[in-house]
Amino acid sequence: MKKVSLDTWVQLLGILIVLAGLLFVGLEMRQSQRIAIGAQQQTRAHWLLTGDKEKDGSLMIREDITPSSYADFVKKWLDLGANLVGGCCGTTAEFIEAIHERLAQRAQK
Repeated sequence: MKKVSLDTWVQLLGILIVLAGLLFVGLEMRQSQRIAIGAQQQTRAHWLLTGDKEKDGSLMIREDITPSSYADFVKKWLDLGANLVGGCCGTTAEFIEAIHERLAQRAQK
């Protein structure tokens, strides 16, 4: 059996240390990304649930569409073949409730 020199062992140890360091950095970056995404989601959820939606950046929330009129639009979209409907900024629980009621009426027919 051939003897391995000390220099070879030192090089191997150095390579293993570098690989361990890269693995550690990768895991830290992954954890940081999860924390950033979690914080972003928590901020969005707080903004959505507080009802403080006067402005969405430079866009204004429309006040001319009521939950009932929005549910009418949803019904039309479904009649035209839409598979997925919903809302965005400014769509509150009242809008979703109106959509639910309209869809329940549609299902009964």
